[in-house]
Amino acid sequence: MNRNRRMSIFLTFLMVTSLLFWSPSAIAADGDGDGFDDTIDDCPFAAGTSTTGLMGCPDSDLDGIPDSTEGTISDFTDATRDYDNDDEMSGGMSEYTALGGWGDSGVMCRTLDVAPNGMVAVGSDSGDHVYLASGSGKILTSLFTIGSNPRGLDFSANGSLLAVAGYGLDGDAANVHVYEMNWTSQSATHLVNLSANHDDDTFGLSFNPDGSELYVGGKDQNVTIYDTSTWAILHVIEFGGDDVYNIAPSPDGRFIAVTHAQELSVHWTSNGSQFFNVHNHTDVVLGLDWSPDGRWIITGGNDNRFRVYDPTNGTMIAEVNQGSDVYAVAFNKAGTHFVLATTSGSGTSIYSTADWSNVYELGDFPGGSGNGASGRRGARDVAWSEDEPKIYFGGRYYGAFYTFYSADAFIWMGGDVTGQLMESRFVEYGDVGHDYLPNHYNSTILPITQQQCNQASEMNGILMGAGATTSAESLTTPLSNYSDSGMRSCDSNGDILVDVPVARMPATLMVTANGVAEQCISTIGGLSMGQIRWLLSDASTSDLMNDGHHPGMTLSSIAPNDDGDGVIEWIDLHSSVPIKPSTHTIVGITDRYHR
Repeated sequence: MNRNRRMSIFLTFLMVTSLLFWSPSAIAADGDGDGFDDTIDDCPFAAGTSTTGLMGCPDSDLDGIPDSTEGTISDFTDATRDYDNDDEMSGGMSEYTALGGWGDSGVMCRTLDVAPNGMVAVGSDSGDHVYLASGSGKILTSLFTIGSNPRGLDFSANGSLLAVAGYGLDGDAANVHVYEMNWTSQSATHLVNLSANHDDDTFGLSFNPDGSELYVGGKDQNVTIYDTSTWAILHVIEFGGDDVYNIAPSPDGRFIAVTHAQELSVHWTSNGSQFFNVHNHTDVVLGLDWSPDGRWIITGGNDNRFRVYDPTNGTMIAEVNQGSDVYAVAFNKAGTHFVLATTSGSGTSIYSTADWSNVYELGDFPGGSGNGASGRRGARDVAWSEDEPKIYFGGRYYGAFYTFYSADAFIWMGGDVTGQLMESRFVEYGDVGHDYLPNHYNSTILPITQQQCNQASEMNGILMGAGATTSAESLTTPLSNYSDSGMRSCDSNGDILVDVPVARMPATLMVTANGVAEQCISTIGGLSMGQIRWLLSDASTSDLMNDGHHPGMTLSSIAPNDDGDGVIEWIDLHSSVPIKPSTHTIVGITDRYHR
């Protein structure tokens, strides 16, 4: 072999070697950097520590079992959009706001996103506002307007930035901006205008998982990747004449999934090169999400179907006919379930990733009559609440913003009228609350105490009891420091309950006119609070005389004429009360309180 021939081969080898080192590889030794080689990593697009069942998958509690295996969701059975629901135990309460007002049925709420602190950004066609809502679904304020209908919203991972994209302005000018959030004042300050880098309507945008990059795409038929530290353009990925509808990054940030026209493509973020492309939908693909464990990509299309893909190679795992167009897809944090936003007016579905089965039907998204904007039904976007007992929907009719509550979204307060009287105040908490909301159901102190002592198996949500007495004494034992701590031990399992006096219960004591009782009360000049307590209490006389939940009473002052027979009688209060055996015992009170 001559020298020139050897040099030619050597140079070719160098060129190939350089190319291999420059291009990222889908089968790198440990692509997500979690210490599990990709050959054994069951979640190669999401760093994790799980070692049981699935290797290298997210495991938030570090017990070795992946979140996607042991994760659960709240009970959304019978959840409706009605704020008041006859079946209080159903968890059917919801917040419903017509952002367009009741005079504009054609207005939509096309986009929403949940911040790390639980608040929600909501885009409305009406006035082109971006609103801020509390976690309860209560609209708090308008953050800003953008001059066209908001089409995409996304918070950065730490919630400091909010990116917004809208439909085009006059002359097909794009409308893309980034704002800096001030959570203390619940306001947003304009940070950067990226509109000049795009054309016309902009449909999709998303921050990467660590907030260092922003991806934007739309009718300009490409995805632009920005460095969020300088807002310089890192890459522009072209899609050959297809409008870009949605963008979702992989959990490790190495890839982005993009829906464009009827297709799904996955690209490297490092250089924009394509990893795979599939074309299975028969109409535009608006819905898209990448599961938190990286194992699934789901697309939803205007062909009434959602499709599930394996991100390692683009293989379609499942195809489900939802019966209506699928506009949005949202996974829960563990990746065990996902919820859809569809054009159905009668409701939507929550599915399990274990077998792709439909586990909950929820919602009611009605529209008007007609074939135009006034006849729109269903939801345009969907997101889980930060703590996940609630689900938010952007509606396609009257600009509706829905918040659906599961039974787990409440602090359940069981009780009689003592708790029921608080219900109107419970609703007010929704104006400021972002976490669990109070709700009431009718009960008595005995079953309430039973449920509290067996809360894990008895009820969803957090349970409190409200009543005119302490926790059921037949089921609990006060601790030695009860008078200071209010703590009682459940006799069944040792769980601790806390009695907290919060108010005095208003009551009216009535007696028969012109009877012995009225004569007695007139003689002694009325009843003291101590005497009423002695008349009505279920506690024994000895307990009433001891300090405890209330100060001990002095019986000689309360009932100076007590004959010691253990029966509450009017004559015990004063010696002048006439003795009439058929009427002098307080029968109604003793029967009711089992004395």
